[in-house]
Amino acid sequence: MSSGVQISSECVPVFNDSLKLGKSIRAIFYKLDQKSEKITVEKTIPRQETNFEIIVGELPEEPRYVIIDYEYMSQDNVTKSKIIFLSWCPKGTPIRARMLHASSLQSIRRALIGINFEIQASDVSGCSHEVFLEKINRI
Repeated sequence: MSSGVQISSECVPVFNDSLKLGKSIRAIFYKLDQKSEKITVEKTIPRQETNFEIIVGELPEEPRYVIIDYEYMSQDNVTKSKIIFLSWCPKGTPIRARMLHASSLQSIRRALIGINFEIQASDVSGCSHEVFLEKINRI
């Protein structure tokens, strides 16, 4: 199901140039503006200024799509990273906003080539290290 929501012109270049290839940022927060029906870059979090806990602490009480360059220690003690697409829709989000968020997810997801995993969460327990590592280690 697609909502017909447009993706702002800066969404893909920020992902490609700064997170995926440039590695200068650790996370991108995308916001769905219900008035303009457009997904835009709300903010980016620079790599050197953050860790996973800070990113999770930045999750607002409103739905967001968050791309995280997630670093972890592999089972053979090597630092690795995976690009995670987090669909954040907190409990208590009004039904209309929840439906628009869910129906717009594939529009942004398809535009961002190179995502390794997708996680959906409605509270912070759904975006913990354990949840991310469980998803990564399934393959």
